[in-house]
Formats: sequence, structure tokens, C-alpha cells
Amino acid sequence: MRILDKVTAVGYPGLVEMSEIFDKKSLVEATFTNSSTSGAVAIVEEIEKRGVS
Repeated sequence: MRILDKVTAVGYPGLVEMSEIFDKKSLVEATFTNSSTSGAVAIVEEIEKRGVS
């Protein structure tokens, strides 16, 4: 992934917060957010631990 790459995030808000503002439909209906990356952060210790290069 590079800076300015297009990304789409998919979420199910009802799964995260079970409250009265979300109805049962939000458990199975996805929300989509489109954007582009503005920066990148690597967690070096985690990458090294997993042996990813």
C-alpha cells in the first residue's frame, strides 16, 4: 500500500455497539467508507515478530 492509494473500509456498526440507536438490521447491514491513504505507519516490532519482510 502506498500513500494516496484508494481504500474502502467495510463495517458492521451494530456488532460494535449494541445500543438502542442501532436496530437489529444494523447487525447484518454493512456500511462502506471510501477514502485514500494519507500516510503509513509500520509497527516494526510486530512485523519482526511475525517474520514479515
